[in-house]
Amino acid sequence: MSLKVFTTTCMIAGLLLFFSWPSMLANHPGPGSSKAVRRTYADRLLLLTGLQVLTLVGAGVGAALVFRNARSEYRAEALSNMKFLLEGDREDASKVEE
Repeated sequence: MSLKVFTTTCMIAGLLLFFSWPSMLANHPGPGSSKAVRRTYADRLLLLTGLQVLTLVGAGVGAALVFRNARSEYRAEALSNMKFLLEGDREDASKVEE
């Protein structure tokens, strides 16, 4: 359950970061701006991009792990159902022979 919460949280955070780009990067420095102002803007852009990539990769990895866990649970359940079916079929066959 906590893996699903992690995946959902990462996806929501990634989407929020994606939609916050215009407000976070609104004051773009002009061509005549000082190097320090452009450097601050570049650092903010790098941080925002890095966080967005990390959250979306985290969501992707989390989704893959959730899928893997669900697939193994379904496989175990299918094996259990097949065993139950075969045992029932064997019992029915023994009743018919008697």
